Amino acid sequence: MDALPYLIGYLIPAVAAVGLWLGGPYTFLGLAFTFGAIPALDALGGLDTANADVAGEAARDRNPLFNLIVRLWILPHAGLLVFAGWLALTAGWGPVAWTGAVLNN
Repeated sequence: MDALPYLIGYLIPAVAAVGLWLGGPYTFLGLAFTFGAIPALDALGGLDTANADVAGEAARDRNPLFNLIVRLWILPHAGLLVFAGWLALTAGWGPVAWTGAVLNN
């Protein structure tokens, strides 16, 4: 269960994909989520001064679920690039959507 918090990283490409799908100024949604919502939630959570000890890090690194989560993280990001490229070719985006898509990816 120690690996489950690492799944939250998969929200970033999902939110970016929704913004790209909606188009227009919504293409900035992933950027706003990554650099706005996540830091705000982190600040609300408070400062965590506890670091994992060496034994805890070793146990996490041996966890097959953690390794799977980390290694599969590239797939949603690669899919987001393909999705953005497909939308860029077919959706008839204006300059605002293009700017948001480029900054998102």
